[in-house]
Amino acid sequence: MKKKTLIRNLLSFALSMAMVLSVPGLAGCGETEVTETEDIELRDPAGVAKSMVNPEYRNLYKYITVSAIISPEVTEKSYSSGTNFASFAKMPGETIKKGDALVNGDTTQIDEQIKALKETIKNNEESHAEQIADMTKQLEKDKEDYEEKQKNFDFYSEIEGVVEEPFKNADGSYTFPDDPNFKGASDYDVAQYYHWSRTLAMLDSSHRYALMTYQKDQINLERTEALYELDSKYNQDRLKSLQKQRAQQVLYTDVDGTVVYVNCVKGISNYGQIRYVEKGDWLNKNMSVVAVGDLSVKLLKSQFVNRGAINTCVDYYAIIHGKRYKVEYQPMTSEEFNRISKRDGDVYSTFTIEDPDDDVKYGDLATIVIVQDQRDNVLCVPKTSVERDESGSYVYVYDGSKYVTTYVKTGMSDGMFTEILSGLSESDLVKAEYSIKSGYHNEELSRAETGADFAGTGTYFYPSTKYVINPVKHGTTYIDEVCVKKNMRVEKGDVLIRVHVVSDAIEIEREERQIERLNEQLADLIKENDEDDKNGKQIKNVRKQIEEATEHLNELKSDAAVTAVRADRSGIITEMFDGGERNPGDLMRSEGNIAKIADQSSCFIAVDDSNQQLSYGNSVVVSYEDRNNNVTQVKGTVVTANAMSMSRTLRQGLALVSVAPEDMGTLLETTNAANAGIWDITRFSVYGKIRVMDDVLMVPRKAVTEFGGNCYVTVKEADGTLKNVSFICGGSDTNGYWVAEGLTEGMTICWE
Repeated sequence: MKKKTLIRNLLSFALSMAMVLSVPGLAGCGETEVTETEDIELRDPAGVAKSMVNPEYRNLYKYITVSAIISPEVTEKSYSSGTNFASFAKMPGETIKKGDALVNGDTTQIDEQIKALKETIKNNEESHAEQIADMTKQLEKDKEDYEEKQKNFDFYSEIEGVVEEPFKNADGSYTFPDDPNFKGASDYDVAQYYHWSRTLAMLDSSHRYALMTYQKDQINLERTEALYELDSKYNQDRLKSLQKQRAQQVLYTDVDGTVVYVNCVKGISNYGQIRYVEKGDWLNKNMSVVAVGDLSVKLLKSQFVNRGAINTCVDYYAIIHGKRYKVEYQPMTSEEFNRISKRDGDVYSTFTIEDPDDDVKYGDLATIVIVQDQRDNVLCVPKTSVERDESGSYVYVYDGSKYVTTYVKTGMSDGMFTEILSGLSESDLVKAEYSIKSGYHNEELSRAETGADFAGTGTYFYPSTKYVINPVKHGTTYIDEVCVKKNMRVEKGDVLIRVHVVSDAIEIEREERQIERLNEQLADLIKENDEDDKNGKQIKNVRKQIEEATEHLNELKSDAAVTAVRADRSGIITEMFDGGERNPGDLMRSEGNIAKIADQSSCFIAVDDSNQQLSYGNSVVVSYEDRNNNVTQVKGTVVTANAMSMSRTLRQGLALVSVAPEDMGTLLETTNAANAGIWDITRFSVYGKIRVMDDVLMVPRKAVTEFGGNCYVTVKEADGTLKNVSFICGGSDTNGYWVAEGLTEGMTICWE
């Protein structure tokens, strides 16, 4: 054994015996007699207590760590006014472009109003066109009549001088027969004058009346045009308003990205069955409905970190898969904090990350290390060795025969060790109540993987479904055979049910007779029609009645010929007959729901994630075990964002797992062959490794001492000496702790 080690062991043993056999000195003196011992070799026992230590150079840390998840930048979308839900236009995991529809509101009523208004506008246009045509035609006739009468009036006006000439006086004035001063003229001239005068007056009155009629028709035409324009503008404005309202029922994205959540949960039943949002359900205004993630941006979302902690720290960074990354804290104002706190309750912090090599993936676990204070390679003694009085801080230093009170200047303390700025040297022996967690277990530090196991339950979730309804509107439909069942995969055109329809023979016969009579009426009208087309409108009306009656008759006959109802699209049967049961011989009402079909590409496994463990990008395994203990397993990917990225409205304790369509088909085949349970709920086991941190320096749990919020291990140096070393702990699992800073690969640690 080396001489130095021998002396140290002897001295340690001697001092231990002295403390047992002697009475301590007065406080502040620290004088202790040293008992002589034989020159023998002693070994430090396991977990040895040190009564004296030399000040050592070491690193000190004061820090806090918070876990974070790599998430995309999330934008939530909501309606500006309340609406009834119809369907999700995009599903989680789907890529979208700015302007794409995200959610469809229920536009049934608005569509009916728009349809009715368009029909009104069309009818008004046709009616107005006919009216204008008639008025224009009449106006042209009135114009011709007026012009003809004007022409006659002008002609008689032109012969005025000839007729008046016999009544002309010598001075150029005229004296007519109806004038009291009339002197006389031939009876012929008088008769000629009276005839002309009466005719001119008649023509004048006639042409004035024709002009008035023509002008009146002009005014009526202009008024009709103006009134139609006003009415048309009113209807067009109404149409635009309805179309705007309809457009507002569709929620669009104003950013590019990927759908990372949909507000699909309405509640949980007493039996644990998830009640999903369905068509007709009310969506409140400003309620987040969809979350869109920008996958070009990587953020770290963590438990709330106060801005003061960042402003006063000496350094902060992130550790991801054993690699250190520079991050930037995103502060929030007090107003923003209060608003989010009031809205959501929990407030989370955001950090941006520099990842030029694109090594970081969504769903990765990160640890944010906030170094509040740090000293590198500074002289330290155990914190318990430092005492204090009115004069300052002091320690007891052994001078070879007794303890001497020595005042020191201290710096930072990490809970176990205190920095000595002045007053001691590395060779001093300082009184200490200090133990080293030594032992016979030795291990060389190496890198490994750490993480947590997720285990949960899931159920089918089909957010995009649509009913196939009974297309028979006329007659009575009876079921002959039900050809499909719940959870079955169907192709477009597959038979869902076979039926026979009992038609209404009386109605068909009535419609045929009506068409026959209308055709006879049409033939008579055409035969009676003259060049002026005086029966044109009647002919048009009868032809329209024939068209409508023929269409109705064809519907009656077409419905009577129906023998099967087929799938109008490919997908998965999620429900039959509104959840009820139908058998051969049962009546099927007109437009009744037959089968709800889900788009297989939009099927998910909805996983209970009330503890907010799953994140976008996590890989999991979905497993189902039937009654015969046959297990089916498929891989899936979480396509919904972690709750820390979203507001409380979207924190539904539910994560959606996307499974490849072919794998979903495999699950369907398995569950179809098994009993789903009394409540018709198929439950899956979902498990996977989450919060994984690989390539990190791992320390066995038994080797770590936690003291004052810090972690320490006993490091065995090359010369065999033992030393307590603190390190920044990034996290832990059931087996041990992993190191963010303070220890290096290859170090040997030991423990009892």
